[in-house]
Amino acid sequence: MQEEGMNFHGEKTEFTIGKKIWKYFVVVFLVALILAEGIYAFFSYHAEENEKVEILVNAASAIIMEADSGRILYGKNIDRRRPAASTVKVMTAVVAIENADVEQCITPTRAVNMVEPTVAGLKPGVKYKLKDLISAILIKSANDAATAIAEGIAGNENNFSAMMNKKAVELALENTRFANSSGLPSYPEASQYSTARDLACIMKYALRY
Repeated sequence: MQEEGMNFHGEKTEFTIGKKIWKYFVVVFLVALILAEGIYAFFSYHAEENEKVEILVNAASAIIMEADSGRILYGKNIDRRRPAASTVKVMTAVVAIENADVEQCITPTRAVNMVEPTVAGLKPGVKYKLKDLISAILIKSANDAATAIAEGIAGNENNFSAMMNKKAVELALENTRFANSSGLPSYPEASQYSTARDLACIMKYALRY
């Protein structure tokens, strides 16, 4: 028998995990990069296939990857390890989808009240469907939802991080390591990192859902 859960407005809703949400997240992610990292790209579009595209990038690392083939169209310091921040949530979503039923309900603990600054306002003891929590981390970047997913699926953040790192190994991500499900700063700082190349590979893989 399927459990019934609530969304963040106390309503029953249907949401399909699919390419639309990933594309939405990618757009938001790119906008965040432009605002936070100072990426300014200037494209000259030409009909000729071999015409060069001029790009000026002020960010320390950047990559443009063709989603279907994985071909790298542009790269700058793509293998330099850097804090992954909220892009970690893409792997959180992947691990959640692959290891649990998105229709199942998760009941957050008081731990969701201990994270900040971006939250969905989850209430401990209230049941939420996993698919709604996934929506919250990808659209709102909700750290409390990430914590609820980690605890609901693996029991705690450490166990869930181990699942994330196992997936990173499966995807041959040599310069990525996860310490939590949200991307919040970890201590020591060197315990969580990724690269432009690895993040692009994660997003390419995530598009299958």
